[in-house]
Amino acid sequence: MSNNIFLSTTCFNKDSLEEIIKISRGNGITNLEISGGLEFIDEKKLVDLFEENIDINFRFHNYFPIPKNPFVINLASNKTCEKSIKNILKGIKYASQYGKKVFSFHAGLRFDPIASNLGKTQLEYKIINFDLSYKILEKSIGQIIKNKKDDTIICIENNVVERKNFLPGNNKYIFSDLKDSDFINKLIKNYNIKILLDVAHLKVSSNTLKFDPFKFIDEYQNSIYIVHLSDNSGINDDGSIIKKDSWFWKSLNWKNIEYVSLEIKNVDISVLKQQIELTSKMINL
Repeated sequence: MSNNIFLSTTCFNKDSLEEIIKISRGNGITNLEISGGLEFIDEKKLVDLFEENIDINFRFHNYFPIPKNPFVINLASNKTCEKSIKNILKGIKYASQYGKKVFSFHAGLRFDPIASNLGKTQLEYKIINFDLSYKILEKSIGQIIKNKKDDTIICIENNVVERKNFLPGNNKYIFSDLKDSDFINKLIKNYNIKILLDVAHLKVSSNTLKFDPFKFIDEYQNSIYIVHLSDNSGINDDGSIIKKDSWFWKSLNWKNIEYVSLEIKNVDISVLKQQIELTSKMINL
């Protein structure tokens, strides 16, 4: 199996990181990207867990470490930016020691959802205006870069816009289409950050917002450092399996990508292993 292909912890439908590691080991999988959906583990136990599994290749993404009191990581809102920055800086410390100095997080939201509402309809929330949300997000990223105190590479991920959460002319999800490319490119240039491209998010968002996903990839091609892989119908971000004829394979410069993480849901471990093998074959053609 390729050494730069990872499974996200979201693939396992488990909330115990210890159990996920055990299942992975039992199946010869040693590349894990730790993401959301996990139960809280205190920091001492987390350190012990990573030290006990020092031979596992870990990467860390967004909602890590899992906070004791759940909230939505959102760097573009005054309500949550300080908590989000603190949690991300904690995650960067783990990435620095156990994750090859790479940490990624979602681009911000122009509203304040509660954790239990993620993945559901979000039309009822009050919207923050564009200029203010951009200003808050840029300030937040500046604070992260200033305080991370090492050379950990920071990546931001494109958001997903499903039809159920879109009102024409009022997109609440930063970095989900090409309209904010000037702002995103400014962040890339001024703060030396990279892109995590989620191709499933892009497929849904481009279908909802009616833009060309290949132009989106071309716009950020030179800055894409991580890729999240799954597929869907173009309507919902449902984590379907990828296939040999999935739409994105030929559009990306795989040789320049640091690692790939699969986010396939509701399949067993044998299918996940097949997905790793397919990915290895397709990105090394």
